[in-house]
Amino acid sequence: MASSRPSPKSAGFSLVELLVAACLGLLVWGVVLQALVADGRQVDRLVRQLRERGLQKRVLALLRDDLLRAQRVDFAHGAGAACGLGGRDPVLQLQTPAGPITYTVGSVT
Repeated sequence: MASSRPSPKSAGFSLVELLVAACLGLLVWGVVLQALVADGRQVDRLVRQLRERGLQKRVLALLRDDLLRAQRVDFAHGAGAACGLGGRDPVLQLQTPAGPITYTVGSVT
């Protein structure tokens, strides 16, 4: 008479096999998680670069418009500035019919 119980070898996975599968699954999950984090950083860097590029274009457009209105251009000349320079160094001053426009470098206080 044949036994209806399966043999111990075909009863399923052993504890070692389950632990190895769990470790492999965690390893794959860790690699996927690292890839997602790296992708998020790359997206943040790209967004920051695009924002900076837009600001650069805006500054260049404003500077171009100011230069087109200027009657005279003085480099590193802060005399006659429309406002106090607050310790900043003047790098460019444009004389326009409406008054001087002074570009400075330094921290804003």
